Amino acid sequence: MPAMADDRSDAPASSDPGITQRTAEAYHVDLIAELEADNRRLRERTDTLQRWLNERTSELRAFGAAAQAVQAARRVVHQPSLLARVPGAAMRVISGARPAASEPAATAATAPPAARLGAPSRISLPRDVAGLTIALVADEPLALALAPECTTIRIRPDDWQAVLVQRRPDMLLVESAWRATAGAWQYRVAWYGHPLAIGLDDLRMLTGWCASNGIPSVFWDTAGPVAEGRFDEAASLFDVILAADPANIAHYDALPTRRATVVDSLAPGIQFRRHHPGRRATSGTPAGPRIVFVGAYDRSRPLADREALDRLLAAGQERGLAIHDTAGIAGPDAAGFPARFQSAIAPFVGTAQLPGVLRAADLILVDAPGGDARGIPVAALEALACGTPVVTTPNRALLERFGDLLPGASPADDPARGIEAILADPAAARGRLEREVLPGLARTDGIGARLVRIAQAAGLSVLPGRPSIAVAVLLDRSDRGPEVAAALVGLADATEFLVGTADWAGSGSALAAELRASRPGVPVRLIEQASELAAGPRLERLAGASTADWFGAWFDRPSEDGRSAAAAAAASSDPLEPLVVATTYADRDRVRGDDPRLPLLVRRISVASGDWPAR
Repeated sequence: MPAMADDRSDAPASSDPGITQRTAEAYHVDLIAELEADNRRLRERTDTLQRWLNERTSELRAFGAAAQAVQAARRVVHQPSLLARVPGAAMRVISGARPAASEPAATAATAPPAARLGAPSRISLPRDVAGLTIALVADEPLALALAPECTTIRIRPDDWQAVLVQRRPDMLLVESAWRATAGAWQYRVAWYGHPLAIGLDDLRMLTGWCASNGIPSVFWDTAGPVAEGRFDEAASLFDVILAADPANIAHYDALPTRRATVVDSLAPGIQFRRHHPGRRATSGTPAGPRIVFVGAYDRSRPLADREALDRLLAAGQERGLAIHDTAGIAGPDAAGFPARFQSAIAPFVGTAQLPGVLRAADLILVDAPGGDARGIPVAALEALACGTPVVTTPNRALLERFGDLLPGASPADDPARGIEAILADPAAARGRLEREVLPGLARTDGIGARLVRIAQAAGLSVLPGRPSIAVAVLLDRSDRGPEVAAALVGLADATEFLVGTADWAGSGSALAAELRASRPGVPVRLIEQASELAAGPRLERLAGASTADWFGAWFDRPSEDGRSAAAAAAASSDPLEPLVVATTYADRDRVRGDDPRLPLLVRRISVASGDWPAR
């Protein structure tokens, strides 16, 4: 049997270093060749895809140009006044004739001068905003916020005319909505690459019908910088344009086809019946996530904003983050959270249940617009109204208003440090918000106050949305008048004073005169009463003489050091203020405070009907 080749004496051993090196070199050469071949195939595939993309882009641009031409023609049809802006020479050029040498060149269309919010332009008696009827096109959050304040008609594209003929509204309010009315208005308000978005026919017919029937129309851009340019065509159809971000005013001022004569800013508002501190879960309830993010991840935003959001989410993810993705509820596109954050996305929670999520958390993360944006995101206001601390991405407006109360608002802030500081003592962080933030929100950021501004912008005459508060005092001693007057004058939120007295000609009249002189414009009612009557019936009679929403009784009681309550008032804060804040955040008939001089506020109607509570 012939010998094997490897058995020959001249055959090298299998462990010969030389052949091992040559084999490795050959392997590397073959591998490099394969990689180069793969690279060539990928380049060819990339070139093919790039050519396909260029072709589709050209087709899309041609489609966009055609759509713009169609929109321009429709604007001329729906607004014949635009024909006056096209000189006869230009019309002849379009038809093929040459313009005469003496005819001037065509000029660009210009929008009417824009004004800012001012006094109502319609002459009528002031009305309570609760009596307004508003035709509404809005996403779920704004619809839920406005529902308790007035009568809203949530119209649809397929039946709005029949509905509005039967129930004529006072005005039309359209938000920069992505879906609106359970998705009925998707593609019909914002610009999309979708056939329904071409010309915005449904919205154009709606605003045209309102204009022909004398119903003012208001467009409220609450989307901010994330949607810049996508609502331009919609906004140009309305009588009034309001923008949540003041930086957008110049943009809407410059719209060439704008019909609105009023363009101004209006910040988002809070519905305190939904967003309030309330009661947190008891110890027997399973604990929820300590850190919560409510919002969407928009990959089309500037890189600096996305990097800031990534840092914020990463800092929260290390400490137990739960993400409530709102894309599809009020977002322009599909969910876009990067893969590294997908594990933190919580099960879906509807808009109506989100306030409970905010209250239960120890900390809320908020994605605020950066750069030149000057609007305050409503997510931050709603979380603060729930009494929950907030850490945010950099935002100039939040920094100017809240300072170090909102870690992360400054570009120099480290969100991880802010989160650690809050989680170290959540109760202390909540207490600081209750003292320094909640009173300011209650005074300036309610959705009711925003509704008043919207109605005024539409030319409707409405009453201020703040609640009216009557403060009553029982005065029978002639030597107590001056001190009681000094105390009552300091109650800044009182809109009416009621004086029940057995000394009509003496101390009662003197107190009434002092209140009228010190608080001009605030009604003072002086009612004579017998001193033998108990305090309860006397207060019930005073409440019956008032028309205020809330009723409180002032008690001139000695303090622990012997001073009267009236004397102590000069050295202490306004005892009415915390009660007013409490009425904002609690949907109850009575709220109690800690000051014995003014221990509680009660719905006036319940006091007048004989329900003055025991003190």
